[in-house]
Amino acid sequence: MNKASHLIFDGLHRNQAQNPYTFFGEGCSPTILDKLVKFFNKYSDEFEEITVSCYLFNNLILANELRKLASSGVTVNVVSIPLEGYDLTAASSNDFYSFFTNASCIPMQTSRSKADFAQRIYQHCQVGNGMNFHIFDHVYLRSASVKEFSRGRVPFSLHIKSMLIQMRDGASYSVLTSSNLALRDLVKEELCLIVKNSADDYAYSQFFYQQLMARSKHISGVNLNVETNYSHYREQFEPVDQQVISAASSPESASRKVHFTAPFLPNSNRDIEAIIKQKIASAKRRVILCAQHINTFDDELKHAMRASNGNLNIQILSQTYVDETLEEESNGGRYPKYFVRVSGKRVPTRVPSNKKSFLEFIARIKGQLLCQYFVNQDVHLKFIVVDDDVIISTGNFTQTQFVFEPINIPKFENFVGSYQGTFSEVNSYYIEQNAAELAKELEQHFTRLVGLKGTLQVM
Repeated sequence: MNKASHLIFDGLHRNQAQNPYTFFGEGCSPTILDKLVKFFNKYSDEFEEITVSCYLFNNLILANELRKLASSGVTVNVVSIPLEGYDLTAASSNDFYSFFTNASCIPMQTSRSKADFAQRIYQHCQVGNGMNFHIFDHVYLRSASVKEFSRGRVPFSLHIKSMLIQMRDGASYSVLTSSNLALRDLVKEELCLIVKNSADDYAYSQFFYQQLMARSKHISGVNLNVETNYSHYREQFEPVDQQVISAASSPESASRKVHFTAPFLPNSNRDIEAIIKQKIASAKRRVILCAQHINTFDDELKHAMRASNGNLNIQILSQTYVDETLEEESNGGRYPKYFVRVSGKRVPTRVPSNKKSFLEFIARIKGQLLCQYFVNQDVHLKFIVVDDDVIISTGNFTQTQFVFEPINIPKFENFVGSYQGTFSEVNSYYIEQNAAELAKELEQHFTRLVGLKGTLQVM
């Protein structure tokens, strides 16, 4: 790459006339996948090792590209969730056509669901295709009142979508994306960052992936034909010792741009939250917040607003939104419809699972924070711009996201089961100071998104 970092944006903004319920053979982010494949092909002769960690790993094209790298001598590591975490809902389409050519581009066979495609890849990896495939089965739970699990609904903590690429000359790249890159996933507004690592970032990233794989199960030892019951989950691993983490990290923490959270990295969510809060609270000119779910950082925004004498430009864009006008309407199915009123007009809205905390967040900023708040139901990318500092994330910006807490549930309320583990997702973050060029690209894309016909301004 000619630049130290490269941003790719994908989503319905590329074709607003496109049917939003179309599934493509390249998965839910065709442009991101295409750019990644071209990057692989251009530099594959220079690759030494690539480690991929994806919440969902069911993209046949991506899996095949990694298989080709493995067959050429590149060490390929993959970490994903168990098959029990994939949705079984089948698409009605007989084929998933190419986004670019509108022709068949993958061997569908009898596959129609996310689980179908994943099972084919997992089985292929198990019999040996050169990839070192690992399954991270840590369960993400906090409440005794959770509803009973069904296959495709188990809440696993691996939420990350990232890669580490080591080159033969010693250079390395990190890839971070908001996209699941998944087949039978709807197209959403996403981003992907490819960035050349510093020596510190490479060392810490390599350490993280080694720790993740060490706490995962190699697919050769997993029986894919027997469904695992996670109703009585017990965390099987020990956290990484803080001294070991410190030894793997840069002495100058500010010099490291790549960060991770995980249940085996003590207080990692809180550490990231503290960094983000400090940046937002010290904002001088602008703060741009964009994510699927947002219900935090209002205290820091208010502090920065006061310090700037009201001259701080605050813009927020999220997929979900609720306020005091929320109305619920039954449609006879499992999920009701929701509406809010904007300027007296009743409009549909997407509602997060924990409505209460989001209602409280909106109540705290309405009338107390001078900001522009936009909603677009296709937003899935996550980033923050503070002046010229940039934060790009695979995790949402919610209060729950930054909790790191040991959980012990002796008995669930709605079914027979129990849980013991650490409440923390696995996510990655890229944080760079004085990144004027990246900040400009993100601001321009934010402006593009708020200008879409599907975007609504609620404040």
